Amino acid sequence: MKEARTPGLFHLRSGARHARRALAFLALLGALDASARAQASQTGADIERAMRQAPWRKDEVGVGVRWLAHHFEHLGPGRQNVHVLELEGDEPELVPARPTSGFARTSQLAAAANAVAAVNGGFFGPGGEPIGLLQIDGRALAPASAESAWTVGLPKSGALLFERRESGEWPEVAHALAARPLLLRDGQIQPIDLGGPRHPRTAIGQRRNGVRVLLTCDGRTDQSLGLTMGELAHAMRGLDCVDALNLDGGGSTTLWVRDEPEGGVANCPCDNKRFDRAGERAVSNALLVHARDVLELDEDEAGLALEPAREWRRIENDAKALHGDYAVASAGSGATVRASYLPRRAGRVALELAFAPSTPSLVVKLPGSEQRVDRRVGGERWVRVAEVEAMEGIPIAVQITALPRCELRFDALRWVELEKFERAGNAEERSSEAASSLSR
Repeated sequence: MKEARTPGLFHLRSGARHARRALAFLALLGALDASARAQASQTGADIERAMRQAPWRKDEVGVGVRWLAHHFEHLGPGRQNVHVLELEGDEPELVPARPTSGFARTSQLAAAANAVAAVNGGFFGPGGEPIGLLQIDGRALAPASAESAWTVGLPKSGALLFERRESGEWPEVAHALAARPLLLRDGQIQPIDLGGPRHPRTAIGQRRNGVRVLLTCDGRTDQSLGLTMGELAHAMRGLDCVDALNLDGGGSTTLWVRDEPEGGVANCPCDNKRFDRAGERAVSNALLVHARDVLELDEDEAGLALEPAREWRRIENDAKALHGDYAVASAGSGATVRASYLPRRAGRVALELAFAPSTPSLVVKLPGSEQRVDRRVGGERWVRVAEVEAMEGIPIAVQITALPRCELRFDALRWVELEKFERAGNAEERSSEAASSLSR
């Protein structure tokens, strides 16, 4: 005869078995989660290392403004096309811009305001209304909101400020732009989804030394897959940012640089679903970079003639040279560097030279003047040679020769605007002149 089971005891034992299974299941989930976090951490470390070690192509696009670009064969999940703007010192000014109503492309907003570079800005609604605080020249065009509370304050000079602002304006700063989520705070990655989907991304950050950083990463193509939010945070930390904020991304992600081909669009926006520069989307607002103009000519740049060409030889990948390579002509060859500059705007400009290693004294001829320039050993990165009054539309000719019996070594020259750049009027109003009639 079978022993009768006590119903209460049966349910108790059954409940205990279910509890043990549940605990085992939770332990398994915890182990999987820990494994996933460890994998994410390893991937993040790889991203940070790759960003620090990348052989970036670098260009100076304004005084204190450097543009870095690199196409990674493997960053995170695979290929990535990444662009970075570095703003050093107080002079480069970051200013939001938007059309009077509706939408305009980042390139149009930037060109209309005579910026040197730009990226797309914060999030916006279907009618173009900014989500969260958008403030230009002390005037709030859209109030702060809890929906997009993290806001970057953009003083006319000095360090960026990152704060949560859920209502009102920000009277202590000239400009402000809200976005989400916050990626980094004092070097620490914030509580964000380390997984999630990969998309094109745009972000703004700041290093401990005050250098401001703007990043775009293309996505949604086989040439650039895009990043998760966690991967973006690691990428910004790999650029040595201690604070960073995600901006609008996806089809909005755009980097614009003045005088670049194809209307200045430098990255590959994905709104046309192709890896080219024709897929730019109209947006509600953008972040513009204003700085004094600079035009740099390396020894191999178009428009720079080394005469006679047969006398010149190139020294490549010399770490002591400013640009990694330079040109040398034999002593007594009579070789000459010739260059001309067509100014974008009338005004005073300075001619500066970057010397190659062991450069002797040089003779520089400009219209109406000739002077000897002595190499300054251990001197400045760029040596100012002369100041010239530029006339719009009229090239300035430069001739550089070596003294007799000396080799002529040439690295680079550049022209720099002397007058500090001043934005003419309200950024919103000026950008709207050329963009207000545009629609999505």
